[in-house]
This record gives sequence, structure tokens and C-alpha cells, in this order.
Amino acid sequence: MSEEGREHRVLVLAPTGRDAANTGNILQQAALPFFICRGVEQLCREIEAGVGAVLVTTEAFMADREQRLPQALQRQPSFKFLSSSN
Repeated sequence: MSEEGREHRVLVLAPTGRDAANTGNILQQAALPFFICRGVEQLCREIEAGVGAVLVTTEAFMADREQRLPQALQRQPSFKFLSSSN
């Protein structure tokens, strides 16, 4: 995946494989690029590689006792909205 493609993808961390698959199906139907992460560690690595959005359940967020996810998100650059009129 190109660097630009990574900046537009949705990272998903769901509590079960079935939830991840269902979420992936919905994102695919909407033609949104996505990547299913198997745990917080992988999610944090993928955030560092580039991401447009992160979809995380409360259960997954609360299970991150080392606070890796908030730290990874804090290192992300601020979102810049570019309108088509610019």
C-alpha cells in the first residue's frame, strides 16, 4: 500500500474476529480502505505507518493497561482539512 493509501485507511480493532469481519464488510461496501488489527500492539504499529481513522471498541481501549494507544495517537500530526475550493 502506498504511503498516501495508508493515510486514508481505517484501522479496526474489534473484540472478536466476527466483529472485525462484520466491520470490514461494512467498510468494504462503503469503498473505504481498511486494515484489521489483531491487538493494541499491532494497532499502534499501524498507526505509526499512517492512518486516516481508528475504530476501536471501549473494551479494546480499556484493556490497554500500558496506555500505548493514547501515546501512539498523541504522536500523530494534527488533522488538516483541505476543501476542494482551495
